[in-house]
Amino acid sequence: VAAWDSLSDDERRLYARMMEVYAGFLEHTDAQVGRVLDFIESLGELDNTIVLVMSDNGASAEGGPRGSFNENYFFNMVPESLEENLARIDDLGGPHAHNHYPWGWAWAGNTPLKRGKRETHEGGVTDPLIVHWPKGIAGRGELRHTPGHVIDLVPTVLEAAGGSRPERVAGKPVPPGKSLLPVFAKDGSVHDSLWWLHEGNRALRVGDLKIVAAGKTAPWELYDLSTDRSESNNLADAKPDAVRELAANWTKQFEEYAALAAKDVPSAPK
Repeated sequence: VAAWDSLSDDERRLYARMMEVYAGFLEHTDAQVGRVLDFIESLGELDNTIVLVMSDNGASAEGGPRGSFNENYFFNMVPESLEENLARIDDLGGPHAHNHYPWGWAWAGNTPLKRGKRETHEGGVTDPLIVHWPKGIAGRGELRHTPGHVIDLVPTVLEAAGGSRPERVAGKPVPPGKSLLPVFAKDGSVHDSLWWLHEGNRALRVGDLKIVAAGKTAPWELYDLSTDRSESNNLADAKPDAVRELAANWTKQFEEYAALAAKDVPSAPK
């Protein structure tokens, strides 16, 4: 990622505009969410409506080093063009563009967490969950630090609504999510472990220990997230027994989730 001061005037003008477009879209999204909540409030149901707000991943580096007027370039391995981006700068954010900011903004957006979207380091899988449900939650403005997973959201809503979690949907097993309602009352573990596989990037968290590998053949890294949320101090060499134990756990869970596509199968952990 190039330092901001090292960029040309044209690059800084373009990249600033791309981030302005991103910020403007977030402002627009916030306004639309507000319209929905205002309507629910007008029905007198806001206090008894559970509202869950979160992102789907960390900030994205799919815009490449220069950003892109059309994000589909990235998926088709077409190099980004500074000249095209500058020529169409006024179209960014409009109906004739499918733009994406340069990856320097993803680096900044994920600070201090490591890496980003499509990866399983903390910068790719860590997002806050904002919960609003006055009639169902006694706490107000409190923080919880218990980690959860996106597959926990459906079990949470089902339990809040008095429903039950199905074992299968359309003949397929339902992911093993856990209700987060107990976490709304107080911090406390709901998972024995959290498991990830994304495009060959792997991770497993048990308690505060996490193993993670950036790629199908990359070696495992080990971090203690209780003291190192930014994953700066790799403990793999110092604690090989812990790596082996967690890696065996990862492999066991992988075998249980055998429905994953064969192309996503990484090399067997050592």
